[in-house]
Amino acid sequence: MVKLLENGGCFCKHNLLQSKSIFSGNFCGDGKAHYAPNIIIQPIHMELHLDFSEIKNCTVKGKNFITFTHEISTNFFLPQQKDLTTVYLDAISFNDLTVKGEGTRYYYDGRKLTICWDSPFEVNENRKVEIDYTVIHPIAGIYFNIPNEQYPMRVMHCITDHEPERCRYWIPLVDSPTVRTTLEFLITAPTDLMAIANGRQTMKKKIDNDLSLTKWVLDTDRCPSYLICVAIGDFLYVEDNDPELNIPISYLGPKGKFSKLDFSILFTGKQKAEDLKRTFGKTASMIKWIQKKLDYPFPWKKYYQIVSPQVRGAMENISFVAWNDFYCIDETLSKEKQLLVDQTNVHEISHTYFGNLLVVRHFDHTWLKESWATYMEAVWIEEHLDADHFRYEMLDCKHLYVQEAARYVRPLVKRVWESPWEMFDSHAYPGGGLRLHMLRMLLGEHAFWAGVRNYVKTFAGKVVETEDFRKCLERSSGLNLVKFFDQWIFGKGYPKLKLKFDYNFEKNIVQIKLEQTQSSKDTGVVKIFEINFEIEVEDINGYVYSLNLEFSDSTVSSAQVALMDTSTAIKIIRLDPLGKLIFDVETEGSVPEVVLINTCKSAKDICNRIWAYEELINMGTTNGMRKVQENILIEPFWGVRVQVANALSKAKTHLCVLTLAAMLENEKDFRAMYGLASACNIRDPIIHNALRKFLNNDNNPYRATAAALENLGKQNCPADLEYLINFANDDTKIGQHGILRSGVFEGLANHSSKGSYVYLEQQTRVSLFPALRKESEKSLKFQPEKTLPALISGLATAALKQVCNASQNHVISLLTDLLRDHRHFVKKEAILALCEFGNVESIPAILGTKPTFADQVLLDWMFIRRMLSSLKENRGESKIKDLVRNLEDVEGRLRKMEWNWTDDKDSKQRDEEEAENVKKETDLGGSIRNINNNTRERIYECTKG
Repeated sequence: MVKLLENGGCFCKHNLLQSKSIFSGNFCGDGKAHYAPNIIIQPIHMELHLDFSEIKNCTVKGKNFITFTHEISTNFFLPQQKDLTTVYLDAISFNDLTVKGEGTRYYYDGRKLTICWDSPFEVNENRKVEIDYTVIHPIAGIYFNIPNEQYPMRVMHCITDHEPERCRYWIPLVDSPTVRTTLEFLITAPTDLMAIANGRQTMKKKIDNDLSLTKWVLDTDRCPSYLICVAIGDFLYVEDNDPELNIPISYLGPKGKFSKLDFSILFTGKQKAEDLKRTFGKTASMIKWIQKKLDYPFPWKKYYQIVSPQVRGAMENISFVAWNDFYCIDETLSKEKQLLVDQTNVHEISHTYFGNLLVVRHFDHTWLKESWATYMEAVWIEEHLDADHFRYEMLDCKHLYVQEAARYVRPLVKRVWESPWEMFDSHAYPGGGLRLHMLRMLLGEHAFWAGVRNYVKTFAGKVVETEDFRKCLERSSGLNLVKFFDQWIFGKGYPKLKLKFDYNFEKNIVQIKLEQTQSSKDTGVVKIFEINFEIEVEDINGYVYSLNLEFSDSTVSSAQVALMDTSTAIKIIRLDPLGKLIFDVETEGSVPEVVLINTCKSAKDICNRIWAYEELINMGTTNGMRKVQENILIEPFWGVRVQVANALSKAKTHLCVLTLAAMLENEKDFRAMYGLASACNIRDPIIHNALRKFLNNDNNPYRATAAALENLGKQNCPADLEYLINFANDDTKIGQHGILRSGVFEGLANHSSKGSYVYLEQQTRVSLFPALRKESEKSLKFQPEKTLPALISGLATAALKQVCNASQNHVISLLTDLLRDHRHFVKKEAILALCEFGNVESIPAILGTKPTFADQVLLDWMFIRRMLSSLKENRGESKIKDLVRNLEDVEGRLRKMEWNWTDDKDSKQRDEEEAENVKKETDLGGSIRNINNNTRERIYECTKG
């Protein structure tokens, strides 16, 4: 699965780059050990009769005919009779639930359904039960997109999204990947709506003028609950079959008619056929590629892909993959996002094998599917683009994993968690993908892929655990991989290295010392990772020397090499030149600046060029920074430019600002623009001018423009307020999925002015509180639903920067009212904002929302509970926050002075008088005198001119 956090669901590493992690501090602090359920009696087939005739009321009437069997022949070992007479099904908040079956009795407590038979099962005996039920407005599992008074242009549909354990909210079953069944769906729905499910369609007929019955069958493959998918709605259907593949390939999305400036598009999520084909057009070629790569035929009878705003990401349901419609790209968005979408497509297709055909026994082995899907993205890039793109993809994986590992480290295989979602983190996705690449480098191409193909063939249609994978690799390579798996899969952490570089010019000897330091910084991590660390140095004559530093029983390793010619000198250094390892390295400035300058300009691989740039930026010398600017403006690979921009943004020096501004002005590659615009988050007149110049180009892509708008607000220039509001009011500048509108809301929130707060407050009332509209606001439009998260968080941010307590109390009141909104994403944004306010009085109202959140949904109650705990712990800081807000008001007045001083030096006298008043007002007490230091320095800079 790929979880789209920015819209509430899909994890792929790409979204992790742009999203806040739900995990902070130690992993699974409140968790317990989880195990796969017993399968003494197990379901083998489900016949689901699903009645969607009341779809407008978000109601489903269901009948689940479940066939159970007992296939274990060792009955005499069972200690308890109930193991052969009782099953437990997951079923949360069902209405009118009844069970029918010969010799059965049942008990339902609202969460678990217990079914007991009068007599025990015999070996290979099948028994069938019928479970009748109704679900009304389920809080998870199946999601409804229904037109209403506020959004009448929505396209009616509903769709399921089950991973990891959400099917239990609308179908009674054993909700675990261990249990897999064949499936039949008999779906009753309004005649004007399509009904699609897993497998192949075998029948469709009219029941009457209003209703139709559609049957789908998945009888050749057994499906775990989290891979079941059903969609009912008014869908656009686009066929894209390939003559070389004997399976139908189709793309679906909410249907609608379009005009050039159809504002309703942003409210409904309706799609265009050309956008669906642009998004998924490489699907057939990807299927053919992976069949060949794994030497195993594609197992499904169809491959459909559907987009919907109700899906929380991209989900690899068997034969029917569901995507959040944020992934559907128009021509403009494709300029910066096509590669990301293609990678996600490969990710989901890879799950056909890793996750669907080979199902993990339980979530402790989640890495076996998510690491593989992530790594297959990189392999596809390697074989369809070039080595630079492959190395950059692996570097992205490393950054994500290391970033998370700075907060916590865990083994890839772990049974303790609070929610199974916790296993779907950067350890499982990029962290596991990196380890698969290490195995490939260790075994070599032939042995590695031979082992993988054997693994797929051996366990096709079965459940797998980590040891199954290890043994297949051992059979293909002859290597004993137990220690590798103990360290890298069942162990915690990764090598953190301290590098000491010593170049003796007189003797022409290069000596390098490495020390593993991870065990001194992190508790419980592997002390010594057994690795061979390769370093390559090149002299000015082009001779290349290789050093191999081995670690086995010591944390320290060193090597040296003498240069061939005494007249030569070291020019370039490359760490891990082939990209075989996961590691972090600190050089403590020991690598000479001239070597780093040559490396950033001329190293063969992008990873070492990026590393050299980052070292130079950390050193910060004038000469080094001038070389950074000189070289980065001619750097050929767009990803290097993005990473250097990030490093410059962190350093924030004057030379960094100059370089960032030049990079943004010079950039022509749409793929890099978002990264560069995001990095321009430093408040400086030079950056301000660069952002305004960038925004003057209407041909820039959406995400880059949105990032520029967000950072323009951070400049706090009074003259920008009118520009931002005009941009926000321009309905030709909404952007697909509301990307531009969301960006300008963030920019207004960052602007910190009274005017930006007033605008955001008005738009929030108009869109979310129609009853609070003033008479003069009756003609204002609702904001697109996809922009509401940015609007809510933006209003909270703007209110926090206002000194007026009445404004803050008003926003807190609005946010508290939003806790009753029926949309989960609105409630969550309101909860996050209330926690940001530090408003402990809101805790009871937040706690009251618990019944509306699913236990198994990412960023839902587990995260909310942690936020509330933090809020309670920090309640004593509220007085300090009030003082800080007063300080920010003073700083706001100061910002106006600075901009006036920049734009009109003749007003110096007025500024000096104003600054003197500000100095008097900044004495807010000893509790925040340290906070005032930065402000006083800026006052001095302003007045001394």
